Amino acid sequence: PCLTKYLRSHQGIPPEERAFLTHLHNCNLTTGRMMHIMSDFYGSELIVPYTTKHITNLKTLLNKDDTKEGDMIETFAYFKDQQREDPDFFTR
Repeated sequence: PCLTKYLRSHQGIPPEERAFLTHLHNCNLTTGRMMHIMSDFYGSELIVPYTTKHITNLKTLLNKDDTKEGDMIETFAYFKDQQREDPDFFTR
C-alpha cells in the first residue's frame, strides 16, 4: 500500500481533481460517495493520493465560500430595502 499520502509533503488534492471534486460537491454528493468515485478512478482507495479527511476539508472550504457570498448578497439586499424605506439611511 502507498503510505506517502500520509506525509505532509505529499498531501493535497491536485488542481484538476480539486475541480472535479468541487463539481461533485455542487451535485450534493457525500464525502463517502466522492471518495468511492475517486477510488474507482484510481482502482483502489489505497492508491488515492489523499484521504477522506482531505475531501471533507475541501467540502468545508467550499461551503464556507458559498455562505460568505450568500451572506453578502443578503446584506446588500437588506441595505437597499432600508434605503427605500428611509431616505436618510446610508452605507459606506
